[in-house]
Amino acid sequence: MQSKPFIFRWQLAVVAISLFSLMSCSGNYGEKVTFSTNTGEVYYKGDGVTEADAKAVGEFLEKQGYFSKDGNRTSVQISKKDKTIEARFVVNDKKLATVKNADASFEIIGALMSKEVFKNEPVDVIYTDDKFADKKTIAFNPKVLESANTIAEIKDMQKTDWNNNTLYYSDNIKTEDINVLMDYLKDKKFFLADGSVDIIVNQSDNGDVRIRFPIKNSFNTPEGMQEIDNFASQLKKDLFQNVTLNFEVLDEAMQTVKSFTYN
Repeated sequence: MQSKPFIFRWQLAVVAISLFSLMSCSGNYGEKVTFSTNTGEVYYKGDGVTEADAKAVGEFLEKQGYFSKDGNRTSVQISKKDKTIEARFVVNDKKLATVKNADASFEIIGALMSKEVFKNEPVDVIYTDDKFADKKTIAFNPKVLESANTIAEIKDMQKTDWNNNTLYYSDNIKTEDINVLMDYLKDKKFFLADGSVDIIVNQSDNGDVRIRFPIKNSFNTPEGMQEIDNFASQLKKDLFQNVTLNFEVLDEAMQTVKSFTYN
């Protein structure tokens, strides 16, 4: 199975957008809370949002590595309209244009912020200039919560790397078993020396194994699914003879495309 043509490494959403949001603003845009030695700043303005909300948003972004570490200030503003939180991000248009699937990444940011900060209140993400003038709104999309949950999940998982490939795994899996799986993926060319693939492995209490990985959207064809089925069937025979194996294919937004179950 040659992974390089169709399997890709996803970018965690905040990591991706931090590349082009390194802009700040100045002016009266509400009260301000600063983070990461004053390089990050979150403004809160109007009824419905508080200093505590701004601190929670800043801590959320800080945890994701969003705020700059090179001394540049990064500005975000939160407000509330009707029953929706509006999170405004100052963005650099030129850098924004270079990032693939930027809107999808911001969709995930809104979903994650809704879940982790605002107790599932909807969050719209808005691109702005350096005066917080709106340029584009990325509306809250609850359908990407699956992607957001996956991002949140892997941050707490163990991981092992080979070159630029990463295998994330749950705490209840033995290191020696992961080493066997890693060697198998390398031997079968699922992980390539010059590749960059992420794969997630979980094991349930009864021993069943769930494996997830993303593919390029262009590979989501009957022929592509057949090739994946062939690989997963062989993996089941070689390594997971005594347990159920769930092999789950994700798209570029980390949402499930197709699941294969082998008992």
